[in-house]
Amino acid sequence: MEKKKIKILISIIIILSLLLIGSGGYIIYQKINNKEKQKKEPVQQEETEKITEEELTEEEKNILLDQISEYNSRFATEYPMKNVSEIANQEKLYFGVIQINKEGFQESFSTEKLSQVMEKYFSNKASYTDENIQCVIRDGVLYQYNEEKKNYQYQGTHGHGGGSFSRSNNYYVEGNKKKNTYTIKVQILYETTCSDICGPTSAYYSDAEAKNIVYEIPEDKVETIQASEVYPQVKEKLPITTFTFIKDEDGNYGLDSVIIEK
Repeated sequence: MEKKKIKILISIIIILSLLLIGSGGYIIYQKINNKEKQKKEPVQQEETEKITEEELTEEEKNILLDQISEYNSRFATEYPMKNVSEIANQEKLYFGVIQINKEGFQESFSTEKLSQVMEKYFSNKASYTDENIQCVIRDGVLYQYNEEKKNYQYQGTHGHGGGSFSRSNNYYVEGNKKKNTYTIKVQILYETTCSDICGPTSAYYSDAEAKNIVYEIPEDKVETIQASEVYPQVKEKLPITTFTFIKDEDGNYGLDSVIIEK
């Protein structure tokens, strides 16, 4: 009888132990599971933040529109560009020269100065190679690169002006940003292309190569009609041009691509 009681007691103890072990395991499982959930929640929140789209601020819009005007002057005839890597190295260097000389003609400038321009317009990851900068009409070296001195020196052998460039008027359509990617849509009303010196605009175009006239100015009004007057009348004929920028950690808005929507 005594043995029977002992067996029953042992059985009860075993059952209680198993229940305790099971409860403990469940508690541990719950703690681990809760920790895993806590780890995943910030990741999910971060993923949500990545896809949040915001409108551009007025300041951001103005900065990008100003940069677009500069790109247009040299690269508009090459649009669309799926990637800025499509821009030839010499074209990038000449673009840099134009920006530097806007401060006044420079007989020489440092590679650091050029780098600052490249970073501003193509981000701190700008891909280019320092080399002699050829004249735009290919009649020799315009600025000679000195690797030892880390500078560029003007070669005064060019008895002519600069090359042609596009004149454009940009009209904002819309813009947004997602994290560090900025997208801005504009309509561009091109004027008569300039060659060194700009004459009066006689017509407006939907393309930089001046093939598609959207508005021809009467001869007696060439000096008086402005693009702002013409745009409302022709905007339905202009394509949407989308510029995408990547903002780097230094605050530069580097051009990434240009797409034209017909």
